[in-house]
Amino acid sequence: MEPTITERTSVPTVSPRQRALLVSVEVYGDDWTVDASLEELARLAETAGVEVVGSVTQRLAHPHPSTYVGKGKLEEINELRESLDADVVVVNDELSPAQLRNLEARLETMILDRTALILDIFAARAQTHEGRLQVELAVMPSGAELLDDRVGFPQSELLERRFQRLLDELL
Repeated sequence: MEPTITERTSVPTVSPRQRALLVSVEVYGDDWTVDASLEELARLAETAGVEVVGSVTQRLAHPHPSTYVGKGKLEEINELRESLDADVVVVNDELSPAQLRNLEARLETMILDRTALILDIFAARAQTHEGRLQVELAVMPSGAELLDDRVGFPQSELLERRFQRLLDELL
């Protein structure tokens, strides 16, 4: 009896890329056009290894304080995100901790703001110990602000000690 050869199936060796929907508020009177800003954000997302699948803009006097965009636009973003199978929403501004939390709750997906995206690129490319520490230091204030907003008390001693340890290592 001859041995049988089983048919092989190919298995992808690369993780699937995240699919992102870009979101921006066009503020009245802003000198930089929303198209140029979104184009730059798309290049940043691609540099981070994220596939951009669409974008949404809303024209406002200023971003909504709790959700960045208005209620109707938020519903549109959620529908578009689902139809495009986007697993991350990248916002073209820096979000407050409350905006980030509210968007994550309402859209039920990962939310990245421009600052987090840029820091992610730096973190992925940091080669030296010092470079990685600098990225961690840059991220820490955001984490501390989130802690302050969510818990409602000043920065903990633990964060202060960690910050000091990082500074000592860096210097």
